[in-house]
Amino acid sequence: MKQINFKKYNIIILTLWTLTIAFAVYRSVLESNQQFEKNIKIVARISYQKDILYRKWVSTHGGVYVTINKDSRPNPYLSFIKNRDIVTTNGDSLTLINPAYMTRQIYELGKDDYGAMGHLSSLKPINPFNAPDHNEKQALLRFEKGDTLFVNNDTIKGIPYFVYVRPFMTESSCLKCHAQQGYKIGDVRGALFTAVPTSEFLKIKNHDIKSSLMTFLFVWVIGVSVILFVMYNLQKQIKARNIAEETIIQTNKELHQLNVDKDRFISILGHDLRSPFTALIGLSEFLKENLQKFSINETNKIADDINIAAQNTFNLLEDILLWARTQQGKIPFNPRNLDLTEISNNVIDILKPSALAKNITISYSIAGNLTVFADIDMLKTVLRNLVSNAIKFTHNGGTINIGAGQTDSFTTISVSDDGVGISQENMAKIFDVSQVPTTIGTERETGTGLGLLLCKDFVEKHGGKIRVESEAGKGSNFSFTLPSPI
Repeated sequence: MKQINFKKYNIIILTLWTLTIAFAVYRSVLESNQQFEKNIKIVARISYQKDILYRKWVSTHGGVYVTINKDSRPNPYLSFIKNRDIVTTNGDSLTLINPAYMTRQIYELGKDDYGAMGHLSSLKPINPFNAPDHNEKQALLRFEKGDTLFVNNDTIKGIPYFVYVRPFMTESSCLKCHAQQGYKIGDVRGALFTAVPTSEFLKIKNHDIKSSLMTFLFVWVIGVSVILFVMYNLQKQIKARNIAEETIIQTNKELHQLNVDKDRFISILGHDLRSPFTALIGLSEFLKENLQKFSINETNKIADDINIAAQNTFNLLEDILLWARTQQGKIPFNPRNLDLTEISNNVIDILKPSALAKNITISYSIAGNLTVFADIDMLKTVLRNLVSNAIKFTHNGGTINIGAGQTDSFTTISVSDDGVGISQENMAKIFDVSQVPTTIGTERETGTGLGLLLCKDFVEKHGGKIRVESEAGKGSNFSFTLPSPI
């Protein structure tokens, strides 16, 4: 079953969520900066419009007269104006204040209390104090080319300011003071520079950005927590589903194996057991019907045949019962260090009569005394089955060899013969319970094919492997591995 790479998807989703929050933070900071610029422009524009309104009122009245004092001295640059200075009927001395003079005095009064600053400037000033500096001159030249607004961020005496500038256009009321400079109605006469301190606005903007960052950080943490929680639970659900599916698959395999085992049992009971019992019944009936007619030798021959058939049937039942117990897990498993030479000699002694009956030589080529870590009964069963099969499929006068080799981790034991061998087709079936072939031996010996399945189960129980090398007509070599002694 294909596994889902949750780590990969977690990284992708968290990355997308982080990018989303980062974009939102970027937009929030951008909007805060835009709002800051908008607010400072509004304040500067209001300040400028207020000053223009004062100037317009004074200009439409041709200026205003104020009492002469130390702060309002007669303007020497207006000396060309008739009645610049007058004396009232009460004897009070008054002097004319024109819009420029008034604007300068208002800014002097307000700069300490309100922080806003203003300045009149012109390319042809009456008062040299109003002459432009380099930046102001650039703005005035742009206004003469048609521009109507100039804004700039500047630092004045270490304090940040926003500078807002618009041009003065010559009106009819302006000609009283400026006609003698050659201005006509509609000319750019100068400009009013309004400077608004931005420190407080910057504090507000930075506070808003900080608050937004904290909010977005909180939202990001909550989002990450939710994503991890959802992905964790989703992973658990998918893992549980996969386990359930694997359990179902394993159960289906086991059910399939049970069906295969059942079919195999039915095949054995229906065919392999019927044949020897048929032989027993047939021979016994034949002997019963002809007992009076047979000689002693003929009777002994039939009795021998009956005995062989009974032995084969008993061996067949033993294999079936042992294999069934193996499948049910009822055979005890008690591995310990064993002397391989002793076990091999014991198996050879048991099977020697069968080998002698076919004039087969069994040799044992194991150097020294090898020790293996195995269950004694299972090891004997494996060797006994392999050697018994070798005897069954080896011709009269053949040879069988038991060999072994050992490394630090495992021991390899082999049983080889020079018998009939196994075809490539049958080699693919001998360890498959669903299609184990039953082959007749060189002397018409029969079997169920369960012996090799027992060998495979017992070897794998020890953590080893069993394999076969064979070629039809050239003998076979079965080898298996067992753990080396502990």
